[in-house]
Amino acid sequence: MPQKKNTDTRPLFTIISVSKDNLDGLKATEKSIHDAKITDYEWIVIDGNSQDGTAAYLKTHENVTYISEDDHGIYDAMNKAIPLANGIYTIFMNAGDCFAQRIVMQKVARAAQFEPSLIYGDALEQCPIKPDQLVFKAARKHHQIHRGLFTHHQAMFYRTDLLKTFNYNCMYKIAADYDLTLRFLKEHPRAVYIPRAVCIFAAGGVSQQFEKRGRIEQQLIRRNELGYSWFNNKSIALTQRLASFIKNRMPPVYWWIRTHTPHTHA
Repeated sequence: MPQKKNTDTRPLFTIISVSKDNLDGLKATEKSIHDAKITDYEWIVIDGNSQDGTAAYLKTHENVTYISEDDHGIYDAMNKAIPLANGIYTIFMNAGDCFAQRIVMQKVARAAQFEPSLIYGDALEQCPIKPDQLVFKAARKHHQIHRGLFTHHQAMFYRTDLLKTFNYNCMYKIAADYDLTLRFLKEHPRAVYIPRAVCIFAAGGVSQQFEKRGRIEQQLIRRNELGYSWFNNKSIALTQRLASFIKNRMPPVYWWIRTHTPHTHA
């Protein structure tokens, strides 16, 4: 298939970072943007009125658009950022999250020429029992979104003009990214998978701290958006609880399985 030449004058990528009293994490995210050799982008930072010098730090940057004010949580902050986005594709890379590889952005740029609604890839995670070790987490196919997010939110690029017709539902405190992505793909299902790790996911985020609440919210989302029955919801939740039990009660076993299991995009 011939590649489509991009004549759009907008930046190719909008990178949105949400931060709250995490200046070190924000600096790590900024460094990863530079290390990934991304040039055709804009960076938007939504800071929750941090008291650690974040606003003063951002004020010294000419290449960042930022807001520093109180908000009602991470998804409210993301909603503030979406209308500001000018890039053709938008990715949410929050303070502490980093891009994984230089080459992946070249792959994403090639995929963007065909204008899919969503581009996504794999992820790397920090291993809690060996903090210096990164564990590969393969994406599932996006058609399996009924099981939950098929990859990390930080490994997804949404086409911005389509994303702007959606908002994160702040009723969900943990799973609003799942809810938005599910609704997004219901209306715009043309997604492309990039077989590369896009992000390094920082351990200890709210989704990991409040796994049980996240599972409950996912069940509600599946019922509301997919019409799932109690039985279907509980079947998925049972599998999720089993994985969570092994992860929390037998972490060496869980991470050994993760590091020794071959992964495919399936």
